[in-house]
Amino acid sequence: MSHSFSMASNATLDYKTVINNLDVKNLKLQESIDESSDWPQGYLHYYIDRISCRSIEISYDGHTYAVRILSGSSIEDYELALNFTNTLASILDVSIESEDHEKLLDLDSFNDIYNLEWAKEHCERMVELIVGMCIQKKEVLQLSGATKNFSVGPNFVESLLNKPESVEYLFFERFRRFQHIESEDIYVGSKIILTNKEETLQVSEAVLGESVTTLIPIDVDAIAISSEEQDSFEVPTNAFVENLSTPSTLLSEDYLLVEGISGDDWLALATKLQPFKLKSVLEVGKPVSKEEREESVDDRKSSSYRESFESEEWEKLIYAPFIVFILVAAADGSIDSKELKAFSKALEKQENELLLEILRHNSQNPQEIMEFLSTDDMNIGLLFKEIIDAINQKLSETYAFRFKATIYSIAEQVARSSSGFFGFGKKIRKQEKEVLNVIAAVLHEA
Repeated sequence: MSHSFSMASNATLDYKTVINNLDVKNLKLQESIDESSDWPQGYLHYYIDRISCRSIEISYDGHTYAVRILSGSSIEDYELALNFTNTLASILDVSIESEDHEKLLDLDSFNDIYNLEWAKEHCERMVELIVGMCIQKKEVLQLSGATKNFSVGPNFVESLLNKPESVEYLFFERFRRFQHIESEDIYVGSKIILTNKEETLQVSEAVLGESVTTLIPIDVDAIAISSEEQDSFEVPTNAFVENLSTPSTLLSEDYLLVEGISGDDWLALATKLQPFKLKSVLEVGKPVSKEEREESVDDRKSSSYRESFESEEWEKLIYAPFIVFILVAAADGSIDSKELKAFSKALEKQENELLLEILRHNSQNPQEIMEFLSTDDMNIGLLFKEIIDAINQKLSETYAFRFKATIYSIAEQVARSSSGFFGFGKKIRKQEKEVLNVIAAVLHEA
């Protein structure tokens, strides 16, 4: 479903020369490389900030340069791929091979065939294929987007077909917006995982706050309805979606963009959802398998978390909660007493077993940690990514998710602490929302 162009050459290219010849504004690279050296062997993925839906893939094995366009790419992604192909072929002074063409093509012949008209036709055909698969096979497809995975399934496609003449436009408009949602003043909701005391049930929920435009995950078991004026309560996700009458847009199969609801509209929604109110959110919980429970018990008995990490990795883990505290609390330029109190309380009431073990074995006091992280040459963003990489590599998916959810929860508690009430999102300031979105992205993508 993808499409590739290749150029045979043993020549080593200067990285900056290629990028400068592209002349593309806001070009982003997903990988981290030394951009002052030659073009590296391996795979690189490029996208245009706030424009691309998917990245394009550039590979080099020492003998061949290749440009690959992924299925479901937007017309702008196609144009970027054609630009890269032209630039590489021009600098290398070689012919181009296309996977659907028998002969090698010189640059003029290539541009005669693979032009904007070809790109539009190919782009449209790929959308038709993806939509068709979702309709006929009732499948949910996962597309690796420019910044995050994008789910396309029957519900998402059905929402597009409400305007059949605009399916392609709506597909890419939503795909693009989902990829770059952090650039907007929108609260990106997270999944919260809860278990009962016996760990026989597990439930996932997300939160919708009054007056907050929220990108809310709907592949959860329940939605918490939170307001400053009223008591919060939870309802099953399907009941929430079915009874939501205010403007909303399905940005992907599992994320719904809900415009801020306030005043009488919020009261009307809360009233409408009252019949579905859960006595306990665990009513919609899912059973935890015996194997998962035994794994949890074994972890507690052996305290084996420390044994899973190299010494250097373990020593870094303590910095994770302090990093998100610094990032969120300093988002407005200063750290106040409410934020410090909220952070201390979050650590004191901590229940995550890994974080508790980290805190027990930590030999540094909080002041020393804060001073270390605040030194001029400290890149806390890179350190945070290294920590999350280690968590993902050394723990099972379940336990890695729980730790990351805990770290994000700490960040949220700090962000809410200066809002004047213990609610979700309503008064979280724009700067703190942006930082929370960045933290969520690192936790999700690392």
